[in-house]
Amino acid sequence: MVSRHFQDLCDLSVAEQDRRIRTLGLPAPLEKQLLGMLRSDSDPEMAVFIASAEQFRTELNRSSLVGQSLGPYCIEAPLGEGAMGDVYTARRADGQYDATVAIKFLASPSLRGKRLFDRERRILALLDHPAIARLIDAGEDPRFGAYLVMEYVDGCPVDRFVREQRLDAREIVKLVIDAADAVSAAHRSLILHRDLKPDHILIDADGRLRVLDFGVAQFMDTTDGQALRTEGASFTPRYAAPEQILGEATTTATDVFALGIILYELLSDGRSPFTTGDHGDHADIAARLADKPAIHASQLHRTRQLAGPDRNALTEILRKGLMRDPRHRYTSAEALAEDLRALLAGKPVTVRSTTTVQTLMRWARHHRLAAGFAMLALLTTIGGAGFSIWFAQQAHHERLAAVDQATRAGKTAEFLEYLFASASPGEAGPSVTARSLLMKGKERLETELADQPELVAHLEAVIGRSFLNLGLFEDALAITDNDSVPTSPERALLRAQALNRLDRYADAVAWLDRAFPTGATAAESVDEAIIRSTAFINLGELDASQQAAERALEIAGSDLALVHRKLTAQSMMAAVAFNRSDYAEALHAYEAILALHVERDGERDTATGLAHHNVGGVAFMHGNLDKAVYHYQQAISIYRDGYGEDNRAVSMSLRSLGLSLRRAGRAEEAQRVLAQAVAALAQWESTRSPVYRDALLQLAELHWLLGEPESVAALLSGLPDAGEVQSAHAVQVECRLRVMAALSGPLTRLPECIGDQEFPSSVQAFIHLAQLELAGRTGVPANVSTDEALAAVDALIPGDPLLRKAVETFVR
Repeated sequence: MVSRHFQDLCDLSVAEQDRRIRTLGLPAPLEKQLLGMLRSDSDPEMAVFIASAEQFRTELNRSSLVGQSLGPYCIEAPLGEGAMGDVYTARRADGQYDATVAIKFLASPSLRGKRLFDRERRILALLDHPAIARLIDAGEDPRFGAYLVMEYVDGCPVDRFVREQRLDAREIVKLVIDAADAVSAAHRSLILHRDLKPDHILIDADGRLRVLDFGVAQFMDTTDGQALRTEGASFTPRYAAPEQILGEATTTATDVFALGIILYELLSDGRSPFTTGDHGDHADIAARLADKPAIHASQLHRTRQLAGPDRNALTEILRKGLMRDPRHRYTSAEALAEDLRALLAGKPVTVRSTTTVQTLMRWARHHRLAAGFAMLALLTTIGGAGFSIWFAQQAHHERLAAVDQATRAGKTAEFLEYLFASASPGEAGPSVTARSLLMKGKERLETELADQPELVAHLEAVIGRSFLNLGLFEDALAITDNDSVPTSPERALLRAQALNRLDRYADAVAWLDRAFPTGATAAESVDEAIIRSTAFINLGELDASQQAAERALEIAGSDLALVHRKLTAQSMMAAVAFNRSDYAEALHAYEAILALHVERDGERDTATGLAHHNVGGVAFMHGNLDKAVYHYQQAISIYRDGYGEDNRAVSMSLRSLGLSLRRAGRAEEAQRVLAQAVAALAQWESTRSPVYRDALLQLAELHWLLGEPESVAALLSGLPDAGEVQSAHAVQVECRLRVMAALSGPLTRLPECIGDQEFPSSVQAFIHLAQLELAGRTGVPANVSTDEALAAVDALIPGDPLLRKAVETFVR
């Protein structure tokens, strides 16, 4: 409504706008929003912007690619454009042979765009099927950037072809079989298309079907047959499967879902299989997130010439292809094609399994008289009302479940729309932050939806997860303090995750023991086990951590929908092996996980960055510092591309890189990198955070080893007390910080805590150095000999040349 009024008024004078607005009788909030939009539109800076945009457009037109040469090709005309790239037709111009090709140029120079473009090139190079447009060449031009040269398909989209040729149901089914065969060939090459739609399925001049545009395709896991997740906006919503909409794992069943929608639309002249009439995108998405598709046989106009059994079989094929749960769909495009072929051949289709009732009905069609007497006897025996009541109850329960899920999805979409609308020009201004938007949404929940506690609980969990992703762990924890809403598994997991992120591991375990409710789904039970495993490993309880990780793997089993959680549980098992000093097993596990992420997510995905970080950690403990430095640098580069410079993930890898450089004897580089880590962590962590204090400790120790005690004092000046800490590592960090404070001042004694701790060998070697320093300053005999200190340093893997040099100064 506001948009429509804006279009009507935006070209009028301010006075005329005000006069017309008064006559509209809008509610005050809508009137305020409309006024804000109009005032923003009439701002003088907007006119400058529009003029600049027009000039830019003119310059772009003048620099059109038409007529330019690219290697042996002469660019002839624009063919199409999209989010991933612009496509032009071109003709071979070197006289070798005459051919028209399609050249796709990368539209965006962003890192994500380059990654997807490179992935499309690798995918097309693997595909060899007559119904898939071939890749001819690829490269990067200094003038035009990255490009792909592809086979040119002169054809029209399949939906237009069906309309113009007035094809019947059987002819349409044949086309979809051809498309399914092409998609099946891609699947055999371990490639998911993930964006199938009529515009990507063309019929050429010879009547052959061709599948195009693998721009957002993805490699599958070689073991589970799926891609880990769907990237945002990497699909067309009208043809997206529920798992794509929800950002879950995509499988071969995802492409089957799109083929099902395309088949339904071709048979129904463009109608949606989920909503009748024009109910809008929200209703369509809510319906496809419900338990079952709303297949309307009456809409399938082009099936009317089919016999009744064939029409029913086709309806059942569509229903199975469009199931909400991927596990209940056809497992492959090949299986879909087989059922469609059986339908055309008049053979039974697998989707209509033969039950006892179906067998009786098939017998009855061929023995009508006998069947009549048998049915009469049956109805006389059991009564006609029982079946009707049962079916009515089932329909009622299914309808309630569908309405509940659709309502929740719709309310969530409405709520998020409200949040982001709050950032519109003229209302929130340019300084709006993600945190302020989320806090505003939390306030709205408390005031406007107080009478719907279950919905409030779900939406608060949505906000809480956003806080976690932003690194706002205190805010995430605080939102779970609302005692007026029920503690669902979703809410219990959110609080436990926040406690873990705040290094309150014992509290996280105690909370799950007390509050994790029964009746959780398999996914929620796996998440609970992983959170427990994470808490236990940080508490040093390795057996308990392993047991929790094993339980997560057992629950996940072979469920394709839980594969990303299963991968996390496998990472926890590797972490347990690492903490038990079984570095060979840990390195083997982490390198396998890295290879899987590279293949499935690409070399620049942030999940691949985490895998690099983990491999770097194991390589460090193996003493392979060059390998550790390489993998940490890879992780940092990937994180910076994906998250930006000042990010917690970047800072954690910077800290690890700094330690590796120190052990490699590259002191100046280590000092610079650790300073970057501390500065980055200061943006994300409290100064009482164990993570921040550990990074600060590493930098302080390095300054002291380089003979810079004044720098140590400056770093530790004003550092507040950490308060209560729970993990053994955090306790040791606090003790070592007190040691550093003593070393940087007038040293008279070392903190008593060094006698209370069993430090690991890498720390104990530094404690020996501190004891030698105390003896050197006070003249009191040291509690350790220089030979013992040197032996402790020499036992370190990897070695620490800076620490050894410092100990050697005490050798007489």
